[in-house]
Amino acid sequence: KDADIHARIGREVSDLGRRLEEQYRALGEEITDASRQLEERRMALEKALEQQHQQRARESNELRAMVETIWQRASAAPPTRDREKEERSYYFRFDEGNGEESFKELVGDQEDINTLYEM
Repeated sequence: KDADIHARIGREVSDLGRRLEEQYRALGEEITDASRQLEERRMALEKALEQQHQQRARESNELRAMVETIWQRASAAPPTRDREKEERSYYFRFDEGNGEESFKELVGDQEDINTLYEM
């Protein structure tokens, strides 16, 4: 009877050991698969980030080129409009009373109308 119990315990322990090894192996495979998937995702993410970076760099270069073109056109354009505006502008001259004169451009506001009446 004791021998049967020892034999049965031995089989059960052996069976438990085998199941434990199977679970270790299955867990190891799952960890390996998860690690591989994680690495694949990391690589895909890095690739996507690099593509985004390149796209933003291209957009940035395009914007820089546009700003440079606008700047060149603005700096090369003759300031004729300012000169024409100055030639068409009218100014009021005020005596400050202390010998100094000041000027104000006529823009057509209420203050300009009052100034004309005062003159």
